[in-house]
Amino acid sequence: MPAAANLSYATFRSESFCSTNYTSPARHFRAPNGLAETRFRLRDVSVNRQAFRFNLMARVASLVGRVHSPSRVKPQTITGTRLKMTKLEKVLYTARVHTTGGREGGASRTDDGRLQVALSTPGTSQTGTNPEQLFAAGWSACFLSAVKTVAAKRKITLPNDVSINAEVDLGLAEGVHHLAARLNVSLPGMDEETARWLVEAASHTCPYSLAIHGNIEVNYNAITSGSAEVQHA
Repeated sequence: MPAAANLSYATFRSESFCSTNYTSPARHFRAPNGLAETRFRLRDVSVNRQAFRFNLMARVASLVGRVHSPSRVKPQTITGTRLKMTKLEKVLYTARVHTTGGREGGASRTDDGRLQVALSTPGTSQTGTNPEQLFAAGWSACFLSAVKTVAAKRKITLPNDVSINAEVDLGLAEGVHHLAARLNVSLPGMDEETARWLVEAASHTCPYSLAIHGNIEVNYNAITSGSAEVQHA
């Protein structure tokens, strides 16, 4: 078995909001500490392009008064399961941020004053951060906490230098701006199978991961050696 593990084990792909494919490895992983075998096979799913466009046009039309009864719009379905918005049963925290100016020379600040940032367009010499960097920071911080939470519940010992390198791409698909991302979770010295299971479990726990699941292409990489090179899908 190689000393370095470079594992892109789960990929969620979305193509222009119309066709969604979920892929996972053929291999099954056994949860550590004697837990029952956990399987992460995901079915290939396809959403009809024409039906989706009709749904989108109908919903947009309803906003401008062309369709008077939104109930007439047929909900988008995936393999017979209606897509539902998750409703919070209890609000634990609400972040409040005031933003002006947008990407080009804008600024954002929180209501408690703990965060104040200038904004600038990516790739320019302007001073400031951008939404992609902020999203990468927030998501990676949340995901790392999810890794720690899952590890604590399963009594898995984490390395002291566990960390995440997050990469968020801003690009175009059919003339529309989209995102793609990679979370490279560094777990030096951990058993490969345990590391993969842990990252997979965290992806089903982190609220950021749950929010973007199936919407953008994401690679989760579990790396058990600092010398491993991350492979991008």
